[in-house]
Amino acid sequence: LLGREWDEWEEIIDAQQFPDSDDFDWHYLVGSKLINTNCLGALDKNLHGADKKLTIEGVVNFLEETMPYYMKILLNCYANNYMPEIWKDILYVFQHNGFPCGWKGDYPEGKMIVFSNE
Repeated sequence: LLGREWDEWEEIIDAQQFPDSDDFDWHYLVGSKLINTNCLGALDKNLHGADKKLTIEGVVNFLEETMPYYMKILLNCYANNYMPEIWKDILYVFQHNGFPCGWKGDYPEGKMIVFSNE
């Protein structure tokens, strides 16, 4: 999984546009609160071994690295009443006990790759 699909996923996420800073207020305290609560308990889920599959031993655990980032963006989207389509999809995955971790195909065609407890 760590390879082409993951790289494409990061490009899709990074390409999402948010309004200029005058129109979109980033609430930076959200990030530290998410870390203190283990991402509102989301990092306590097994997600069918996603933590192991998304880890480069001794280097990085992508689940622990990306979950706070995703949740911070989602909470800021709520605070600003602005939710791009990809983030609606990511929110849906989280609400259904999954973790989005890649994209198969060309965005917006194709499908999101998801680790899930379901």
